[in-house]
Amino acid sequence: MAYLESGSAGGAFRMGQRGSSTGNHVLDTVNLYHGAVAFPLSLVSLSGRDGLSVSVQASYQGVVQFQGKLNNRSEVPSVLGYGWKMPVARIVAGNRAVRESYQSDFFLTGEGGEYPLYRRGRTEDAVEFLSVEHPLWQFLFYEGTGKELSCWKIRKEDGSIWVYGGTEDSIETVLCWDNWAGAAVNNGGEPWAAGWCLSKVESYNKSCLLYRYENVKEPLGDSAYTRTIRLAEVISGYGERAEFFYRPKETEEYEPMHRSAGGQNAFQCQWEDCYLDEIVVKGITGTVQYIQKLGYELRSLAGETGDRKRLLVSVTQ
Repeated sequence: MAYLESGSAGGAFRMGQRGSSTGNHVLDTVNLYHGAVAFPLSLVSLSGRDGLSVSVQASYQGVVQFQGKLNNRSEVPSVLGYGWKMPVARIVAGNRAVRESYQSDFFLTGEGGEYPLYRRGRTEDAVEFLSVEHPLWQFLFYEGTGKELSCWKIRKEDGSIWVYGGTEDSIETVLCWDNWAGAAVNNGGEPWAAGWCLSKVESYNKSCLLYRYENVKEPLGDSAYTRTIRLAEVISGYGERAEFFYRPKETEEYEPMHRSAGGQNAFQCQWEDCYLDEIVVKGITGTVQYIQKLGYELRSLAGETGDRKRLLVSVTQ
């Protein structure tokens, strides 16, 4: 997990395949099954009220030799380049071939893993779910009507409420035709929500953490679907903020899994064409406190494919 790692605002990063989140040890950074290394890197931290401090973290997931030789269609690099990830905490629909929610499975990603959500029933205005791994949490899904956008609300045992979705930038959309969402370039595709990113954390005392995203749309037919979502800003309960700035990648660094037909990607593929360049941290008055600059190298690791890998080599202030 990338964004919420300290205080009551997130679960800890699990470095090893056996280690608990509270007793990490350097020896647990090595996976005993295939020898890959995994460890977190803290990029920026913000303090907050009621224990809602936040540490933006990246995670390195070591790769074996053959993975480095895969082309960029098979091994899609993130905004931090090859090997590093900064995933967005979200709830996603497992079945994206149909639109109706009763035919979909939902998963909570973050909190140290990916957890299935099971439908319990319906309240007055929401559908209630449960998680076996988090029995004390209440999961409510609001489908959205009219101008109100769909969202999830998770009430935890400490009284905090975690909101996923509810804003246009935090909702991942795919296109469907009636109840079918498959390969097509037809007009008339209707966007529907298939992923909800963490947009707000509210404490029992009404203190809030806010999240803003870049929701990048890819045209398809006469509409568009979400190609990628990048973290753009985190605002703490004190008003401090961390702003994320990206730059375009070189064309040989990325490629969709399926090639476009007539300039449109019928399979609604997702790929990342930007990398994280710097993080600017500002105080309550808007004054810049510090800038975290990320440095990279471009290397050809994929043999004769012509693809190049962006490697994170430095993080400096």
